Formats: sequence, structure tokens, C-alpha cells
Amino acid sequence: LKPVPAKAPDQPSGVTPAEAQRQADAAAAAAAATATKTALAAVTADAEALVAKAGAYTPASVQAVQAALATAKTVGANPAATPAEVQAALTALSKAVAGLVPAPATVKAGTVKITGTAKVGKTLKAKVAKWTSGTAYSYRWYAGSKVIKNATSASLKITKALKGKKIKVRVTGTKSGLVSTIKTSKATKKIK
Repeated sequence: LKPVPAKAPDQPSGVTPAEAQRQADAAAAAAAATATKTALAAVTADAEALVAKAGAYTPASVQAVQAALATAKTVGANPAATPAEVQAALTALSKAVAGLVPAPATVKAGTVKITGTAKVGKTLKAKVAKWTSGTAYSYRWYAGSKVIKNATSASLKITKALKGKKIKVRVTGTKSGLVSTIKTSKATKKIK
């Protein structure tokens, strides 16, 4: 009886060292591709959550993320996607997410209410409350949908020309460093 030569413990029988190395490389590449696909799935989920925050980012930067998301989802769902395709999608999506630009802060609009009696000869006043502290206001009064000429103060003296009309006021709130906000009151009853 002849002794059987010992084979390497990590090398299956009948496999050459070159073939064993090729199999090991393929297994390593598959593991790397799986890790990259896992990273792509995580970044995709994060990007979807960020884009869902309506108004938090500028429209142009959100569009860039949405385009990269579409590609990432297609590549991520493709079982035949190459590691290079997965990596490219991951890189593009990561870059788009990093490029999200926060939307500029705006003046917080509180309430706009008209007080006073809706009758010829009386005065209506625009009352604002709960706006961003330090906001400056400008006013524009309307009879129905038409601008009332020269009516740009916080109060409006009701003239005969306004009889039978419903009055409303549009208030623009401005503050340095913030985007202005416009809010319009509810209309009054018809002027008597």
C-alpha cells in the first residue's frame, strides 16, 4: 500500500493552485460587490428620506438627487449589475446628496385679520400676529380682486366707492436675511 500524498487543507481535490486563486478572487469580488450594493441600498434609503422633506432643500439640488436616485434604484435592482456600475451609482448618489443645498429661511407668516366695521365712513385695520420677530410689514388692500389705489397702509378708510364690495388685505412680511412671505386675509362682508 502506497501512502496518499497530503493535499493542502484549503484546496479542494482536483483544483490547481491557479484555479484556487481564481476562485478566491471571484469570492472576494462577489463579497466586495455585495458590500457595495449594501452601501448603495443604505445611501438610497437616506437620500429618499432627505428628498421627502419638502421645502428643506432648493429645487435644483433635489432634482439632482432624484435623478441619481432613479439610477441607483435601477442599478440596485439589477442582479447582473457589475461592481463598477454599482460603485458608479453609489458615487453619483453620494455626490448628489452631498450637493443638497438648504432652502433659504423664510419669514414665518402668522395671522392677518381685518378689524373694524365694514361700513362706509368707517376704518378697517389690518392686524398681524405671530410672525417672525422683527418682521417689517407692507400692506395692499383689495376690493374683490382689484387693488384699491393708494391703499398701502395698515388701515383703510372706507369710501362710497367701496360700497357693496368685499375687502381683503395682503400683507408682505420682510426681514433682513430671510425670504419675504405674503399672506392675505379673509374678505370682509360686503361694505354697507
